Amino acid sequence: MNTHHCFVYIPIILSDNAWNKIPDDLKDTFVEAVGKGCEQQWQFLNDANNEAKSELENVGVTFYDIDTEALKKAYTDYQTSQNVTFDSEWQKAVDAAKAAVK
Repeated sequence: MNTHHCFVYIPIILSDNAWNKIPDDLKDTFVEAVGKGCEQQWQFLNDANNEAKSELENVGVTFYDIDTEALKKAYTDYQTSQNVTFDSEWQKAVDAAKAAVK
């Protein structure tokens, strides 16, 4: 099924020590290059997924789209019924990550 609910990611982390070794006049260039590398990696991932899907379809696998809005509503309803909440800082990070991939 095509749920569109998961994107695999690998965080890019630098220690303060490593960050401070980058000359100030190159930090913006570094951040921009990392962003371009991430975009390229997303494209590689999308290409690999499309290739895998095509290969699976060629051997008879059928993929079905689902109503992702209904899935989100069911999750939200369940979360509400169970009184589940998330740390506000964590939720901000999740929201930012979701916005970055739209």
